[in-house]
Amino acid sequence: STQEGWLRKRDEATQGKQGLAAEYADCLLLWADGAKEQYLQAGVDEQKLHVVGPFHLDKWIKQYGTEFKRAVKNSVGVAGKMVVFAPPRFDRYEGDPIQAINELLGWTERNKIALVVKLHPFTPEPLAENIAQHFERRYIKFYLQEDAIPLLASADIVVTQHSTAAVEALAFGTPVAEVDLSGTGILENL
Repeated sequence: STQEGWLRKRDEATQGKQGLAAEYADCLLLWADGAKEQYLQAGVDEQKLHVVGPFHLDKWIKQYGTEFKRAVKNSVGVAGKMVVFAPPRFDRYEGDPIQAINELLGWTERNKIALVVKLHPFTPEPLAENIAQHFERRYIKFYLQEDAIPLLASADIVVTQHSTAAVEALAFGTPVAEVDLSGTGILENL
């Protein structure tokens, strides 16, 4: 079994995810020592925990470079700079994701920068379509099922909120901004 990313303390406290994952797996492959520490605090046997890094990026890292970034931007119809907004699942988003998209879109439009929104793959398709229709006549592109990694690796900056997309983008050297565009105070505990 593999564990991509770091399950937050609140997930263990509210849903028991870390302990539950260990019950059904012989071993857990983790991204980082911080994730291992969280599993240990949740009572998971250290013998089951192995820090291996974000190995799912390996196939992309081999292709990564200037030509790769240009090809990805061309595939989404972007010739210049590109901001990728990669929010977590909307049921985990702190604040109003529509307001956040509006804020980002206003800034990118004023600065003539493309905004690409990579929705979490667990976003229900009707919700994704509804959100996309809300912005359909503006310079914005939405992606749901496509692999996020090429977009994250090719962005000029990735904007997110408590998402493993930040770690994935940073692995490619892409700058990341954690945002609280609704003013909920979620970033005060970083």
